[in-house]
Amino acid sequence: MKRAATASILACCLLGATAAAAQVSAPFSGPPSARTTVPAAAPNSSPSAAFAACSDTYYRALEPLRTGRGAVLASLHRALRTPDPELPGKWQISAPPTGKPKPPPKPERICVETKDVPGRAPRCIRFETKQPVIPPDVVAKLPATPEEARILKSIGDFIEAKGALPDVGNNGRHNFLVQRIAQDIRLYATQPQHPNLCAGSADLIEFYSGQVAPLKKRYDDVVAMAKQVKDLAATRVRAIAVAEMKVYEKAVADAAKVEEQRLKLLEAHAAALAKAVEAAAALPAGTTPQAPPTAPTLPVVPQVPPRPNAPAQPADYAVIGVPSLLSEALRPLLPAAKIKDITDEPLPTKAFVKARAALLDAETPASTAPLEVKEAALMALRLLEARVYGDLYVARFKDLDVALSSAFTDLRKAQSTSCTCRE
Repeated sequence: MKRAATASILACCLLGATAAAAQVSAPFSGPPSARTTVPAAAPNSSPSAAFAACSDTYYRALEPLRTGRGAVLASLHRALRTPDPELPGKWQISAPPTGKPKPPPKPERICVETKDVPGRAPRCIRFETKQPVIPPDVVAKLPATPEEARILKSIGDFIEAKGALPDVGNNGRHNFLVQRIAQDIRLYATQPQHPNLCAGSADLIEFYSGQVAPLKKRYDDVVAMAKQVKDLAATRVRAIAVAEMKVYEKAVADAAKVEEQRLKLLEAHAAALAKAVEAAAALPAGTTPQAPPTAPTLPVVPQVPPRPNAPAQPADYAVIGVPSLLSEALRPLLPAAKIKDITDEPLPTKAFVKARAALLDAETPASTAPLEVKEAALMALRLLEARVYGDLYVARFKDLDVALSSAFTDLRKAQSTSCTCRE
């Protein structure tokens, strides 16, 4: 009996500490009664033999949480906070700097020849100026829409963290919540066996289940963001075909204008010739007629590029996979062989590293695509890169959501099938 009372007191202390943390920490929320009172067994209660037996069954049913879920949650929390060394940690397709431009790096004055001085440090007698090396970059210069800018900022934080979830980082909004729940589930499952374990267990589980609601909402927000950036990327890839069609239509219109100019010049020349012939016929015999008018210099009709494929409907682009969209975005910028090497890369994040390297490679043939098409392609690449990291963001967050949901599923199943007795 003494052991049971001691165990019950331990449970009360554990749950009371959690309630106190809920009261002072922003991540824990709910009505005051839920924040300040977590149901627990009364330490001095004397359970019946049947109730004690149910508690014993419940204790055994918590074994998976003692040996699995509890430890998995803690290790997963650490893993989600840890940067992935395989990720580059920066955008491969950059954006133009915003705000006040940074001053260019200054040249560096370095010593290239010294002279020994007895009893003193060598003295520099010749300096050279070393110009700073500004690393090349791949920049998408088209302005982002407000919607795109908001999402790019959010995903940019995830990229710079090398895949570590900002939400559970040191300054993350949900870091304390995840850490505390993982710790409390582990402590609850590993507490000593005692006959009052079933007391208040259902309310306890529902209390904690309610506390993860902000985290689940954030997960839903991340899923929605990934879906949104997927649609935005599809729109930007479609914009390449739109830009190509505009270039083609402008070329056709420009050629038509030149053809019209040529026709007017030829008609004017024909009229001048006819007038000259008429004037010559009216001259007296033996009179030398004036020289015929000189043929006009005709402007050259500009070459019209082949007609591009008409842009598909926006919904059609949304269902295309990343490799195909990446191939379409790179088409105006790189040769086909380089594009294939990039899109064959199984990891999308590494595919963008390859794409950046190819775009910066001095041996890559210069693109002959019109400027507006190239700019549309670079902006599409930036949104596609955001889509890739948006999918990764969801995948990492899903691991946490699944782990928490599974832990509560295990708790509910253990409680509902074991705590079937009344005191």
